[in-house]
Amino acid sequence: MDSPTKRPEFNTKIPLRVTISTSTSSTDGPFDRPSIGLDISIQNTSPEPVLFLRWLSPLDPRAAAMGLFVFTSIKDGTQATAMNLKISRMLPEGGHYDTEDVVKIEGNGSINQKIAIKSPEVAFERGERYSVVAKGTWLHVKMGDHSALSTADDDVLKGDFESNIVEVLV
Repeated sequence: MDSPTKRPEFNTKIPLRVTISTSTSSTDGPFDRPSIGLDISIQNTSPEPVLFLRWLSPLDPRAAAMGLFVFTSIKDGTQATAMNLKISRMLPEGGHYDTEDVVKIEGNGSINQKIAIKSPEVAFERGERYSVVAKGTWLHVKMGDHSALSTADDDVLKGDFESNIVEVLV
């Protein structure tokens, strides 16, 4: 009899802290799509290195289209509609995730990235002020000084993240 596949442990103590801040917002002409610039910072609060899968994290190139950034109107409390893409990704042949899909942050280190969120990823209204927060779930986090992530990893962690809230004007 086969043993069940080990699932990642759900852990709210993953030592990764997500912080967002405003970068730039632009609307060049009356027919241009509004763009919101955000600076994303992920800090490892542990003294040991952490590897994590980029998928469904704030660093995923499709994070805004998948609805990981939630924009709420300051004026009336309604959420700006995101595309809410559902992306099915194939598990890697051979079991090892591509290096482009894995992020490593050294102990007590951080990684920073600028992103631009444009319509239609999120349907913004011009002149509207929004609060924005990044929310999601870390899928595959491994503690320690490792060089790769594998689907066969033992002791991987899974857990929710939520950033601070910032205000942006479109």
